[in-house]
Amino acid sequence: MLHYNGVNPYIYPLFILLLPVNTSYFLLLSLSFCIGFFVDLLQFTSGIHAAATVLTGFLRIFFLRFSLSKENYEKNIDPNIKEKGVAWFSIYALILLFIHHFVLYFLEVFTFSEFFFTFLKAVLSAFTSVLIIILIEYLFMPTSKKV
Repeated sequence: MLHYNGVNPYIYPLFILLLPVNTSYFLLLSLSFCIGFFVDLLQFTSGIHAAATVLTGFLRIFFLRFSLSKENYEKNIDPNIKEKGVAWFSIYALILLFIHHFVLYFLEVFTFSEFFFTFLKAVLSAFTSVLIIILIEYLFMPTSKKV
């Protein structure tokens, strides 16, 4: 049985989430890999962060294509709270961070024997990550632009 080791919020995927919508796919996936690989080096893990981050970057392409208008692509907006609002950004971040955490934790344990525990850990960690990321967004947003 796995031991409970707490909720682990990760904010490093924020760098991938905040890239402009017209970022080239090659650059997006390359940056995703580099960020995940760097975290793997720091935490002595064997590629699980890189895999989860590349998948997050890949799925970001489809999420943005599905949820943004052609006008947003023409303006090359940054998908953040200032541009799209807190509701849209929260859904965007929660979906992609849940997928990131889900893949990360399942690659970490590499078994489905504790599926519900790992799923719950991914949900709680993703939710906590989104709350921290929203706070970071508001902290670094110019005061005249806060929604």
